Amino acid sequence: MRYFLLEDADRKKYGAQAAMALSYIEMPEVVKDLVQAIDSGDFSGEDLEIIKKALSNLVTRNSMYYEILKKLVGDKDEDYLGG
Repeated sequence: MRYFLLEDADRKKYGAQAAMALSYIEMPEVVKDLVQAIDSGDFSGEDLEIIKKALSNLVTRNSMYYEILKKLVGDKDEDYLGG
């Protein structure tokens, strides 16, 4: 899934779906992958919001993942979470 979110030539086409699938995988690395996708500038509009929602779902279920997010983005965490 990470490949479709960050590396595939068609990531703009499949990235949002990959992000939602990744949000159900209990691995700390997923937080970094989702942050990287948001920061990439490759996604906008609805796709970007879906990726943020995926990150929000992940960190809501596991407080350890929220701490990872805070270490990665500091006080800008709200910018990364879907609303």
